[in-house]
Amino acid sequence: MIGKGIKHFRDINGLSQGKLAVKIKSTQQHLSDIEIGNKKPTMDFLEKVSKALKIPVPVLFWFGMEEKDFKNKMVAKILKPKIDQMMLHLINTKK
Repeated sequence: MIGKGIKHFRDINGLSQGKLAVKIKSTQQHLSDIEIGNKKPTMDFLEKVSKALKIPVPVLFWFGMEEKDFKNKMVAKILKPKIDQMMLHLINTKK
């Protein structure tokens, strides 16, 4: 669920839902609904979030994935944490 990816990077950046909502010209309620999965974001919304958080949209999707999203449970248990760590390292070196 991409909302978990958005929340993950919003938290890393120390932004409240309200502050991120202002940056992307949305509302805190709309952002909250997307983060918890009550609403699906538009591509325009995702591009605004991506720009505000300085995180590519595909990375938001990746960090929103859960074990149940993988057909191969080994990928979820072994590879995903390692890929998460690698992506975070790459993102942090570009800032």
